Amino acid sequence: MGAMFDSYKLRIPITRAAEYIGYVLRADKGQGRSVTMGIHDGHGRWGDQIVIVNHRNPGTNYYFNRNEDSRDKGDLISFINNHMADFREVLGPVSYTHLRAHETRGNL
Repeated sequence: MGAMFDSYKLRIPITRAAEYIGYVLRADKGQGRSVTMGIHDGHGRWGDQIVIVNHRNPGTNYYFNRNEDSRDKGDLISFINNHMADFREVLGPVSYTHLRAHETRGNL
């Protein structure tokens, strides 16, 4: 399982995962080695914000939350784990039958 996660971390930047659940790049923040992404709160202000360091290199990028939650930090796998509810909201429910179809197709 660890090798599979390492493969994901090498191929998928945290910025892409964050965009998938609604984060957008903050143009008013630096664009060098690190970038800031956030979610609008619906009232013209930034809600949740994360800083992604080494954003151009998926193998070494990591993130931390700029807000008060110091536990929300780490690599791609940590980001997905810490934001699982957001991913579930975007993806919606997945049936057991659907998962079995993918498993069966992959084993042919």
